[in-house]
Amino acid sequence: MGILDKIFGPAGKDKFARLVMDGVRRAGETRKLDYDRHQFRLRPLGEPWPIMNLGNMYDEFCSAAPETKEQVVRTAVRNWFADRKELPELFEDVHPDLLPSVRSRSYGEFTMLQLEAAGAAEANWPQQIIGEHLAVGLVYDMPDSMRLIQQGDLDDWGVTFYEALEAARDNLKQMPEQVFLSPRDGVYVSATGDNYDASRLVLLDVIRQLPVQGEYVAMIPNRDTLLITGTEDDDGLIVMATFAEKALQQPRPITAIAFRLDGDDWTTWLPDKDRSSYKLLKLLQVQSLGQEYGEQKDLLDQLNQRTGDPAYVATFSGIEEKGTGEIFSYCVWPEGVEALLPRTDRLMFFRGKNDGKDGSIVAAGQWERVAKIVGDMLEPMYDRYPERFRVREFPSAEQLKAIGNKI
Repeated sequence: MGILDKIFGPAGKDKFARLVMDGVRRAGETRKLDYDRHQFRLRPLGEPWPIMNLGNMYDEFCSAAPETKEQVVRTAVRNWFADRKELPELFEDVHPDLLPSVRSRSYGEFTMLQLEAAGAAEANWPQQIIGEHLAVGLVYDMPDSMRLIQQGDLDDWGVTFYEALEAARDNLKQMPEQVFLSPRDGVYVSATGDNYDASRLVLLDVIRQLPVQGEYVAMIPNRDTLLITGTEDDDGLIVMATFAEKALQQPRPITAIAFRLDGDDWTTWLPDKDRSSYKLLKLLQVQSLGQEYGEQKDLLDQLNQRTGDPAYVATFSGIEEKGTGEIFSYCVWPEGVEALLPRTDRLMFFRGKNDGKDGSIVAAGQWERVAKIVGDMLEPMYDRYPERFRVREFPSAEQLKAIGNKI
């Protein structure tokens, strides 16, 4: 039993935060630290930056063997100081240690939203969107930490993001081992264990060497897992989805959304509804989006409180329909308030009494069908991910009648 296990008992978030704070202070941090229990993050008191989100590190701490828990804390402490380490002045000097980092698109979006909610200047981490829900950025890979590359770094080096990304991709491809295990014919798991397995999603030449049935389908449930199979391999898709569901519970989760390789681009994908694999993949997709929309709602509520925006931030919900067993997402469009709606499979229109407590659903329909009737009322919020739409009014009686209850 390690020292931390003796003082911890069952690991607790507050205790973990205190351990990291103590380590940061001992390592030389002179500023007072602010611990936000609700957001589970650290930052200097009275300052918007840096922000250290503790969730992933806490998950790693909880899953680590007793003898390695101290190392997790030490890594967290080093990460606090990562942005203070000087980068090489010349691109040729940083080039060998530049690598691509594929993460959920929400990773960067939510960090910037945190800064916006805190009234801080906006950061600029350049990235390329992959399949709508993922993004690839750049990291400077150091022996004990990773540093995200900002646009200012690229400007100092005199290179474009895409030039640097190509160099990073080549570095990843040339790393000593590209380990793919095959738990079943036609299903592959990247298991190199170097923190860049998910990032190998961008190594299309490597992926195309793996024989599959149909077109390539990928999932990256966490940083250390890349899953590959084919669109026409229904049993393989079930194996992949089952594996992803378990891997999503491990540290550094990303997403359980599936992506299909279309030419040189990954696109969000689901099999046809009559396929055996559909229900599990759809469930994982709804759960993943639900978690992201939930985090986004918390941040938007904070931002609206700071800016005075009166809009109600609607909740993304998922349900399995009784009788049919169909899984779908939905949100509620309330009457009488401005609202920020998530993009869902279905829209439900709520009319309540003046006190806002009692009421009923007066119409409901598939998003695509509703958009044809009231599409001009759905204002896309292009600066937000996941997708949201601002609505300022409630549909008219005629529009509600046209929408009906056709779901």
